[in-house]
Amino acid sequence: MPCRSLVRTILAASLAVAPATAHAQWSGAQVGLEYRFPDKNTLFAGNAFGTRTVGAGIEYGPRANVNSTLSYFTLDFNPATNQVKLDYWCEYFAAPCTFTTGGTNSYPGAVAFNGWHLFDPTGFAADFKQATVIFSNGGFTQSRLTYDDDNLWFDMQGLNAQGTQNQPWEVVVSLSDVSAVPEPGSFALVGTGLAGLIAVARRRKA
Repeated sequence: MPCRSLVRTILAASLAVAPATAHAQWSGAQVGLEYRFPDKNTLFAGNAFGTRTVGAGIEYGPRANVNSTLSYFTLDFNPATNQVKLDYWCEYFAAPCTFTTGGTNSYPGAVAFNGWHLFDPTGFAADFKQATVIFSNGGFTQSRLTYDDDNLWFDMQGLNAQGTQNQPWEVVVSLSDVSAVPEPGSFALVGTGLAGLIAVARRRKA
């Protein structure tokens, strides 16, 4: 029947532009990590932590603080769950400590960014098409996370981090290498095709 054929065609066209199932391609990829301040483009005090291979273990940390044995951050990129978990402990045992420009060591200029930058140094890993904050115990919200295909920026300016080993400040981000929605061009293409199919069906009825 013409109607049934038209319905089948419409369903097939819709599926053609539906988002694909997410698939992990980060296992074995190289990632880099830096601390940037006072903007996204400025490496703070030589805080570049090198590159690591994404795998089953923790990629970064524990890192010993220069003034104590306290490990102040870890970053775990889990390719099995497509999640990145960043844990932070205050460096000086004070709870909480604040990511801020005030106080004794105040920064005299404007601050546009204060936090970590996780990146793909080679451009060969899967792209970060979606990055969603799924947990935070320190006030880190989605608006503080920015990203493009090869970069994730965690902006902590003004947030408090707990200073005990038992209660780190933590944020967990879920990643996908698939875009959230079809591109507008894809919708336009399907719409044009559907209009043509409807026109053909009407001619057959006439």
